[in-house]
Amino acid sequence: MVSLKKVDAAFVREALGNDVPVIDARSNCAYIGWQVDGAVSRGHIPQATDFSADWLRYLQEAILSKREKERRTEMLKTRLAEKSFAPDSPLIIYDSNGEDAAIVASYLKANGLTELYYFDLNDWDGPLATCPRYDKLVPPEWVNALIDKRLPVNKVFSDIKIFECNWGRESITFMGSHIPGAIHIDTDEFEEAPAWTHVSTDKLHDFLSLNGIKKDTFTVLYSTGDQGAEYKTAILLAALGVEHVVVLNGGYTAWRMKGLPTERGVSVKPNSGTDITPAEMAVDQRLVNLQQAKQILSGERDGQLVDIREWLEYSGQVSGYDYIPKAGRIPGAVYGDSWLAYKNVDDTMRNLREVQSIWQKCRIDPERPMAFFCGSAGWGAAMVEYFGNVSGISHLSVFEGGWCEWQLDESNPTDTEILEQRWFE
Repeated sequence: MVSLKKVDAAFVREALGNDVPVIDARSNCAYIGWQVDGAVSRGHIPQATDFSADWLRYLQEAILSKREKERRTEMLKTRLAEKSFAPDSPLIIYDSNGEDAAIVASYLKANGLTELYYFDLNDWDGPLATCPRYDKLVPPEWVNALIDKRLPVNKVFSDIKIFECNWGRESITFMGSHIPGAIHIDTDEFEEAPAWTHVSTDKLHDFLSLNGIKKDTFTVLYSTGDQGAEYKTAILLAALGVEHVVVLNGGYTAWRMKGLPTERGVSVKPNSGTDITPAEMAVDQRLVNLQQAKQILSGERDGQLVDIREWLEYSGQVSGYDYIPKAGRIPGAVYGDSWLAYKNVDDTMRNLREVQSIWQKCRIDPERPMAFFCGSAGWGAAMVEYFGNVSGISHLSVFEGGWCEWQLDESNPTDTEILEQRWFE
């Protein structure tokens, strides 16, 4: 492990004044505002960027295929390059547990960054910054405390339900291991073909009733994959009128990496009804339909339609799905880079400054409403929207049917010319 020279708060303040990079090596949960990882206060030093030791732990400990591990290892290298640390420049790395900074320092030193200093964040006497809605992304330790009833008594927690969200019926994976008390949600319960948009309000009422979700149900969502099912579910439930919806930051992998309890077996649907009526559901406020997407493109509705599919899909080289026959893009929609660019190596939320740099290079106006879309169903787009909402940006939505729904209608214009080069690079 690398040995670092420790510096004090005065040194850090002077360094910040000289534009010396300061790196937060703690977990994403700590960075966005949770008081975890030994921190005595919430938040991060306002000018600090993040490079979490958890990203390195993830590559070492998470169960990944060889191909996926290679992809994420390359992703980590890309993230480091994008931070543009100069090889001959000093870097200050901080944590609050005496462990994370050394792990990050070892990686940075192996990549040619050698003038490294250590700061204990608990010695900081200046202001700290948090994401405005950080409590919508919850740490595994907090969920475990919620299950064990170790959190302060609060009427908000009177009806707690934890849901694992994935496509398909309960799998061997769920039956073999899941968070204690979790109930499985099959996204087919609220989506339907051909574009996997949400079902009618009457059927949504049945979905809520089957799962016993009421207005005041404190709902915790997670997924075992990295596709965004939990974020689509979260946005839908909030739009339906569920008042307290949160997502487990980093998903089930984060839970397992913390060594928290799991259980086996099938889940039993509560089937205990709901107090939310179809008339109260305001789904179209955050899940944009095809007609609303057309209104955005025509200027009848203010906003920008933002395509966040992977480059091969946007460029027209592939459709991306075996059930989508046509490749191409929607004329007038702007490319916002791949949805994968909006998350960290461990599937946590990328920091807002770096997201804003994506929007800048893609010529997206952050002051105007944005409706994100992907191939179909809107899972990846929902992740981007949810992360933006956590960061305090409210004028975001998801064009749920995405490219799939658009290309189904032959009368809709499409651009099928294959693009060879990313125009924004």
